[in-house]
Amino acid sequence: MKRLVFPAILWLLCLLIHLPGISDLLQVLALLLSLSYAALVLYVGPSRIWPVCIAAQILCVLFPPLQPYLPLSAYLLTSFVLQERRLKPLAFTWILPLLAVLPNFYQTFSLLCLCLLGMLLAYCSFALEAQYRRFYALQDNTRKEARALEQKNRLLLEKQDYQVQLATLTERNRIAREIHDNVGHLLTRALFQISALQVIQTDNQEPLALIKTTLEDAMTNIRASVHDLHDDALDLQLELQKIIEAFPACLVTLRYECSPVPPAIHYCFIAVAKEALSNIARHSNATQAQISVLEHPALYQMVIQDNGAAGAKSSQPGIGLQSIEERVTALQGVFRIQQDHGYRLFISIPKKEEANH
Repeated sequence: MKRLVFPAILWLLCLLIHLPGISDLLQVLALLLSLSYAALVLYVGPSRIWPVCIAAQILCVLFPPLQPYLPLSAYLLTSFVLQERRLKPLAFTWILPLLAVLPNFYQTFSLLCLCLLGMLLAYCSFALEAQYRRFYALQDNTRKEARALEQKNRLLLEKQDYQVQLATLTERNRIAREIHDNVGHLLTRALFQISALQVIQTDNQEPLALIKTTLEDAMTNIRASVHDLHDDALDLQLELQKIIEAFPACLVTLRYECSPVPPAIHYCFIAVAKEALSNIARHSNATQAQISVLEHPALYQMVIQDNGAAGAKSSQPGIGLQSIEERVTALQGVFRIQQDHGYRLFISIPKKEEANH
């Protein structure tokens, strides 16, 4: 639509200046021909307009009533030269048809001014389109940079959350170890001392028994609390991420779509991931690998695959794969190996079976 503005302005100027001369049928026919000419040029497109424009200029010489609309050809040919950057002399071919109207000074002068105005409008239109292109390119680059910055911020926040969660879990494990090693040791020593006093002193057994029972209850509660605190500190996603970050052999990505898993499955998946990555590093020529942990309504699923050649693996399962199969089987799970466009370990452990362990 923007391409029509300047041609329409120029055509209206030509029409207004020569409007008093429109008095017969030939002038009206020239007006309709100019409109048809402009529509044809817009239809054929900017890269193929110059033959149409040259034909129109020749027609202006052969059909004088069409001469007032010569500036339209000057505008279109100048636009073609500016956009295509070739056939530069075409921008001045309007001078030749202008020589045909030299005897009429007023018409010659008005056409000359309008042709020069058409060339100026063509240049302004070209410059305006270039500004629009630069503006749109700048806008696209700004949006692209904004999206990249947003993605970096999101990754930074995820990394920050990861570090906070990792620090929290590490502190929980430290507290659990401190309670187990220090308080648990002191309570155990107190229990031994009470037992020794019960052997030495034959009287006052009832108070010593009450103290021993209290210490045993305290010991039981501390053990339960330590186990709960340690279990709460288990985070399979964080553990897998740490294993992946420390793996140097190839690029490994993690797809984790699972809620917190029970401890038995947690330790099983960690051991499987370590063994699988160890096999990739030692036996595979893979450049990429992926670990997927998914939760389904009835089971937990783990898939480890790489893009190594099938021939890079041994056809006989090694000790590591046998160990993986034993771990999975102990949880009533299923372990499968596929060698198609890479190496793939498929593990599924049912939830109902795991609840019994």
